[in-house]
Amino acid sequence: MNSKAEQDYWTASAQSFKWQVKSRTVQVSDQDITEIPLGFQPFGISSLGDRVLITDYFAPAVCMNRVTVDGNTLRFEVAWIHGAQNGITRCRGGFPDMAYPSGANRCCTAFFGPDCKSVCIGRLDREFFLLVPEDSAQWHLAARISLPECRDFPFIHSAALNQRLNLLLTVESDAAMNKWRLAPYMWHEGWVTHSPKFELLEQHGIPRFHYGIAYLRGEPVTVASSHSVRGPNRTDPGIYIDCKLVVPGIVGSGICILPNGGALVAAYGQEEEGAHKGNPGKLIYVPPALLQYE
Repeated sequence: MNSKAEQDYWTASAQSFKWQVKSRTVQVSDQDITEIPLGFQPFGISSLGDRVLITDYFAPAVCMNRVTVDGNTLRFEVAWIHGAQNGITRCRGGFPDMAYPSGANRCCTAFFGPDCKSVCIGRLDREFFLLVPEDSAQWHLAARISLPECRDFPFIHSAALNQRLNLLLTVESDAAMNKWRLAPYMWHEGWVTHSPKFELLEQHGIPRFHYGIAYLRGEPVTVASSHSVRGPNRTDPGIYIDCKLVVPGIVGSGICILPNGGALVAAYGQEEEGAHKGNPGKLIYVPPALLQYE
C-alpha cells in the first residue's frame, strides 16, 4: 500500500463485499491477445496507473483491481464496491434510488476522481455519482456530478479523466445510437462538495458503437463493438488509435491502458450472436506489441 488513503479504499471495498476473491493470476502472450473469462458482465473499464476499475453492469457494482504484468504473468489484486452510504440508506451499487424506464440501475462507467482515491460511477445518463472511502471502512456517496444537458446526445457510454489537464473525455450518443461523438469537458471547481462547472470544448464525431475510450501516448484510443450493427453502415470491430483500426476483430465495450503499454478490453457478452444471445463476460489482454502504430 502506498498511502493511508489507498488503505482506506481497499478496506472499504473489503467491508463492502467480504467474500471477494482477493487475487488472480493469468498467463498471457506477449504477441497475441489473451481472453480472461469473468463471472460477471463487464461494461466499462478505466485505469489510473496500475489501478483498474471494471463495472459489473447488472449487479450493479464496481470491481477494483491492482494489475501488474511480470513477463507473461498478469496478476490481479481484487476488491469490490457493492454499496455506499448516503446518510439515509445504503445505496445498492453506490447508486441512489431512482425511477428509471428499465426499472433497475445499470453500472456503465467508473473512473477515479481527480483526488485519485474517490470513484465516479455512471449509469448511461448524464450524471455521475462520487463515492469516497471513509475511515469507518465504508463508502460514502458524496456528490452528484452533472454534465451540461444535451438532448441531442443524452447517453454517456464511457468516460476518461485527465487530472493534469482538468479534462473529462466522454463517449456520447443520441437516444437511437445512430450519432456518436467524443466530447471533452474542462471542469472548474467542485467534485467533492458539489458538482463542478463543466465547459464543453470542441467535439468530434466518431463511428457508431465506439464504446470505450482511453489514451495511449497522447492519442485517443477507442474500442468498437459491432454486435448490433449490420449492413453497409456496420462498424468494424477492433481497437482504433486516432481513428485508425490497429487491432481488428476485438469486440468490446470498454478499454484501458496498463503501465506496460498493453491494454485491457472489457467484453460485454450479453449481446453476442449465439442462438441464446449471450455468453459470459470477459477481459481481453492486448500486449504492447499489437498496439504499435505509425
